[in-house]
Amino acid sequence: DVYYGMFTPELTQRWNGNIKKYKLCLEDGCGKLGDVLDANNISVVDSSDPDRPVFKTDSRSVWSSLQDGQAVTKGGAGAEITDLDEVVLLTDKKDATSSFEDIQGVTLTSTTGFFINDKNWNDSVNSTIRSAVCKSPSDAAGSECEKRMLWMLGKKHSTDAENDVNSSQRWSVGDVLHSSPVVITYGGTTGNTPTFIDRIVYGTNAGYLHMVNGKNGKEEWRYMPSDFWPAQRQLFDNRQDSHIYGMDSTPTVWMCDGGDGIISPNRDLTAGDGTCDDSRDFVRVITSTRRGGGSNGFIYALDVSPDGAAVSTTTVIDPVFMWRIAGGNTRGFSRLGQTWSQPRITTIMVDSSKQGSRQGLYPKDVLIFGGGYDIKLDDSTKFSTGDNDGNDYLGNAIYIVDPMDGKKILSISGKGSGADIEVEDMHFSIPSRIEFLDSNIDGLTDRLYVGDLGGQVWRVDLAEAVPIKGGTPSTGTVVGLLAQISNNAAADRRRFFEPPSIVQVTDELFADEPEYDYVLMGTGNRPNPLEETVKDRFYAFRDREISNNALEDADSDHVAEQGDNYPDITSLPYSHADSTSLINVTQKGMAELSAINENLVKDSDGWFIDYAEANAGRAGEKTLSSPLTAGGAVSFTTFDPITGATGGGTGGGTTAQQAQKKDPCSASPNIGTARAYHLTILGADVPEVTEVGGGRGSNRYRKLIGSGIPSDVIPVFTERGVIGIVQSDGVPTSLGQLSATTPERAYWSESVDF
Repeated sequence: DVYYGMFTPELTQRWNGNIKKYKLCLEDGCGKLGDVLDANNISVVDSSDPDRPVFKTDSRSVWSSLQDGQAVTKGGAGAEITDLDEVVLLTDKKDATSSFEDIQGVTLTSTTGFFINDKNWNDSVNSTIRSAVCKSPSDAAGSECEKRMLWMLGKKHSTDAENDVNSSQRWSVGDVLHSSPVVITYGGTTGNTPTFIDRIVYGTNAGYLHMVNGKNGKEEWRYMPSDFWPAQRQLFDNRQDSHIYGMDSTPTVWMCDGGDGIISPNRDLTAGDGTCDDSRDFVRVITSTRRGGGSNGFIYALDVSPDGAAVSTTTVIDPVFMWRIAGGNTRGFSRLGQTWSQPRITTIMVDSSKQGSRQGLYPKDVLIFGGGYDIKLDDSTKFSTGDNDGNDYLGNAIYIVDPMDGKKILSISGKGSGADIEVEDMHFSIPSRIEFLDSNIDGLTDRLYVGDLGGQVWRVDLAEAVPIKGGTPSTGTVVGLLAQISNNAAADRRRFFEPPSIVQVTDELFADEPEYDYVLMGTGNRPNPLEETVKDRFYAFRDREISNNALEDADSDHVAEQGDNYPDITSLPYSHADSTSLINVTQKGMAELSAINENLVKDSDGWFIDYAEANAGRAGEKTLSSPLTAGGAVSFTTFDPITGATGGGTGGGTTAQQAQKKDPCSASPNIGTARAYHLTILGADVPEVTEVGGGRGSNRYRKLIGSGIPSDVIPVFTERGVIGIVQSDGVPTSLGQLSATTPERAYWSESVDF
């Protein structure tokens, strides 16, 4: 199964959204492998024009009883919300005095004051939320406050014939913009017709986290943090103004299953203090707010483990509140800006003098994320610290957190930040996910990589055992700067918004030292996708320090700097200042370049693709997706703001500015050009197995896939190998085979690089 988040852009502050369920073609007889199928097992895509595929209007999503096509307010989970008395609204505050620490462990669906329905909206215990939501708080029937409270449950207060669910129920699912639906599988059965007990969680910019039954699309509950109570006033009034953001990020699921494929129904909030191997079964959802929450964002954690009875397709999962982090407010998170960096779970070694019942060295699951985004950078003329009055940008940080309670374990940020490790050059926001590496394959993450909005690429070597609660957090951890590929010139203001892919390689052809690690990542300004000045690029950096704890730190300041020989003996990050450092492979791959100058290729620090060069000198194309590596090749997507661009020339189409569009998402038909890339990692050339490219020069490894901003490349595992699928302009597209072999499945691995 595959689930799609949807939204409809509007001129008003409130946008409608939805999620829909479809099927995937994974074997012969259903169409092209990787095709998305509707409820009738028919492809949802009309590809009569291969350069501009469209979504079939007569397709029917799985939960729908009618042909809903690409219509946002037809079918899907939103259409299953037909009566407000079935809607359960949960929150995390019942009065003005209780702290979030006070409610840790509270079951929200059954504890008075934390759930709201059409029967209890006017109870005295709900007076605090009424005061925030209602302009004139009242518990009187027929009051304006009643109208606003029941509106949050989906009751109509005005008619919208195009979008209303029925005569009494409005469309109550907000836009799923930057959040993607995430599947939680609680169990199932095997056999000829396997079944899965799935729940879907997703966030909307109405300020809710929703849980939906995967079998029938019925909503079980919607959780609205109290931080988003005030926004409900604006959403209700729905004036023509800037869009409002809420739970705008993809949730992270932290799950432990003992190995039987079923999450046992015995909730234990103390489980997870070490690793999954030594814990009871549990499921937790950790979600950030991205654009939601103002200049500083939030992160929330709920336990959604089953309790009391075996999970079935009809079981309702009761969430328990765990913790909340507020950027700039919660102790230890002063540099946390808008929470764009999705929190991720990994396992590291820790050293505890006192941590619950644990002492000494032991592996522990932790949560790692970047400091996020500074809203000052919405002004695209700002780039350097000089543009910010000499100050660092908010979000210039890396955090490691205990997922049990949300407490900081280790922080890394710029000088004067008060972080556990202060790094002189860490001036810029870090909105991307942090990428992990287990250097010695011992099951423990020992290295972190991430880029920032100043065009810098950071490496963190974690201590052999990171001290927690009782030790000095910074002990043993060292930070190094791998690359700096930007400068203040207008065309060179490259920014890393997306995470890298890290690949350990053995290269006997193009390197004198065959073993090294490739760090693959692209640049592009996500908040300003229509920009046409910066010459963005895709990079592959060679990191030759391949062991764990390899970074030197002669002066014990936890930073590999001058004299510490990282990334090479110059102690200077890779950059374009040295024209021989990074090799341009836009028109010719490494093999062809090696035939011309073998030493140049072997001595280089990596390669790059210049999108402007690929488009005959025209800037604008940019990376707005994370790379995927499979079968020795990397695939990714790009967005070009010119409409009707050809594979490699100047395009001949209309630019976004000429079309006077402020947002490619709002154009109909969508503007801009979406492309897919697929090339070998070592040779930067055409893979043996590929359905992308086929031309010459830069067109040897790329092709058009439609319009609008495309998604990441999603791997789909079939008997014929790995298939890549993407979505652009709301239309799913198969890229065909990315690898002829399917990797052996790892039981508990979150990696998408193989």
